[in-house]
Amino acid sequence: GRQWWLSPGRQTGRRSDGTFLRRRPINERVGQPGRTGVRAEASERRSQAANRQVAYQRLRLQLAVHIRRTPPSTPSELWRRRVRNGKVSVSKAHADFPSLIAELLDQWRAHEDQITEAAHVLEITTSQAVKLLKLEPAALEQVNRGRQARGLRPLK
Repeated sequence: GRQWWLSPGRQTGRRSDGTFLRRRPINERVGQPGRTGVRAEASERRSQAANRQVAYQRLRLQLAVHIRRTPPSTPSELWRRRVRNGKVSVSKAHADFPSLIAELLDQWRAHEDQITEAAHVLEITTSQAVKLLKLEPAALEQVNRGRQARGLRPLK
């Protein structure tokens, strides 16, 4: 028969180390029932603290993609720090990434799904805006759904 050998040390994939986060909707915060909310989880890291950090970043990114607000008329200070010569400098893993995606999507929505107008307000090129959106497929998908609803061609 087969023999199974376990490597020494701690085994990965322990459920007790996984972290599950859920943003409670506002009505639930005041005691009214409700089970909807944005969720994020992480269980691929070896420590619960690392999983919590990954889950928190995922939750921030989901909120950035799904929640829109009215943007200011000029780019935020964070946005300005991240843009040099019309180019956005940030990786998807950076803590600033969700805030930058949210700001781009807020401007896009405020300018009636016109990514060129949003890019202009944010002082970047349209190609830079698309490049940033491509780092988060859910954001690009949201933009393309909005464009399709207005009869515009999808961004690639």
